[in-house]
Amino acid sequence: MANEDTGHEFRRLPAVLIDAFLEAVVELVGCGNCSSFHSRLKGRGGRAVNGDLRTLSAFLTRAVRKGWVGRNVLQAAADAKVKVPTIRVDYMPNADLWRLVAAAGEAWLRAFIVLAYYTGARRADLLALEWERDVDLDGSKVKPEGLIGPHVYIVGSKTDTPHWTPLHADAVQALQQLRRAPVVDPKLFPMRQTRNRASYVSHRFSDLCVKAGLTMTVTRGGQTIVKNRWTLHDLRRKANTDLRNRGASPKERAALLGHRTTAVNEAHYEAILAGRGRQLIDSLPPLGAAG
Repeated sequence: MANEDTGHEFRRLPAVLIDAFLEAVVELVGCGNCSSFHSRLKGRGGRAVNGDLRTLSAFLTRAVRKGWVGRNVLQAAADAKVKVPTIRVDYMPNADLWRLVAAAGEAWLRAFIVLAYYTGARRADLLALEWERDVDLDGSKVKPEGLIGPHVYIVGSKTDTPHWTPLHADAVQALQQLRRAPVVDPKLFPMRQTRNRASYVSHRFSDLCVKAGLTMTVTRGGQTIVKNRWTLHDLRRKANTDLRNRGASPKERAALLGHRTTAVNEAHYEAILAGRGRQLIDSLPPLGAAG
């Protein structure tokens, strides 16, 4: 059954099921304006929202023809589209990372930052880590053949891709210091003082940026505001970019960072290291060099 307005084809479903879905859609957006619809989709990417708008707008056009609603309240929004944000290409320099680590007064926050960089893991994946189950500081746990030395077992919450990630010496040291804390909880980062650990660690990182002087001023609508220069996820971007600049292949980086495909690396994490071009050019052999 083709839709006359968009040219898209609906699935071949009985009309009664389509009408039942339409009733639910009409109830969803029955307020008669688009702002409510957008608020319900808050947090979704621009491309996903645009797809939702096109689909629901096509259904509402059908509802108008059936006399269920007076007009398609999503038509204007579907035509205008949601602006898709440009991909960030900022690269966190080493100096900024060292400033963050130095400014982190608490062992857990310092360990979180160090682990976030040296594993490239997402915030949720780090918060899920447990000492006995996931951490192998001395290399004694049973792992797949060929994996030796300290590792941490990370299950990608977003992609469901479990993998053993090697631990850098600095990450091992940070975890050893964390484990010497008076109370050892099963989780690496229990943060029992809060109910929402994810939000808490993000707020603490934000405060840490201010403490380390890693802020910037931006002008919006004639007003100057102060923003943090970095987010927690920038540590993951930095890990990916640093691995690439050291020769790691896209497949190797996807395996280490828990990506299902290499496409994510190329689309979102390929920040260009400042001065990398100069380093590459200067590394070419001079005229007259042997070989």
